[in-house]
Amino acid sequence: MKKTFTLIELLVVIAIIAILASMLLPALQQARERGRTANCTSNLKGISQMAMLYTNDNNDYLVPAQPRWGGDTWIAAFYDWYNINDKAMFCPSVADSLPWKKYRDNPPAGTKLNMIYTYGIHYYATGEHHRGDAKYNQARKISTLLGKGARLAQLIHFGDCEPDMNLSKGLQNMTGMIQPGAYWGQGKMDTWYPVALRHNGNANYAMFDGHVTSLSRTKTEENSRNIWKPYYAWNTWYLPR
Repeated sequence: MKKTFTLIELLVVIAIIAILASMLLPALQQARERGRTANCTSNLKGISQMAMLYTNDNNDYLVPAQPRWGGDTWIAAFYDWYNINDKAMFCPSVADSLPWKKYRDNPPAGTKLNMIYTYGIHYYATGEHHRGDAKYNQARKISTLLGKGARLAQLIHFGDCEPDMNLSKGLQNMTGMIQPGAYWGQGKMDTWYPVALRHNGNANYAMFDGHVTSLSRTKTEENSRNIWKPYYAWNTWYLPR
């Protein structure tokens, strides 16, 4: 006679499978995030190399947040100059970020989807506008930062960013910039140029020497005197100590 499972035995087996699944799922999610973080690191490395090409081709000038007349951002310019694809400029972990998913899936009228960025430039260090635009914070040379005591291996150049939440003019006015002290994630929801803490509570950063590192908000703030400075804002130079 064939033995059949009793209802209790089936429930026990189902319970064991559910327990095993609940134990394995977080590990699988963490493994996937590590893979996405690695791809993000590769993206930032490529962005850093393109920025170095720009500096070499432009008499030592750093690429500013808006390198061309008309308000085009550095990312829009990189699309044209270096013929890059969308994946190289879009963090693979961005699906975990609700603001991004909301605006990618349901963009406001007039939004250009290829202008929705996931990486930002530290514009206080590089300058915000074309170097011929005397009205604004202009692009500066790498030698200027060195003269202000910059430690290029520690100074943030690019990093994960979240979209600016000021939607009064729509997402077509997004900037692709990050700034000191502004974060999105880990209990923070800053609205102006925030760093996105999307990699298990960390953000990825490309430093001025070209290497990429991952830092938590705590580590970033503990060493803010070196990793954000020197920068120029509000008509003042803020220098490392």
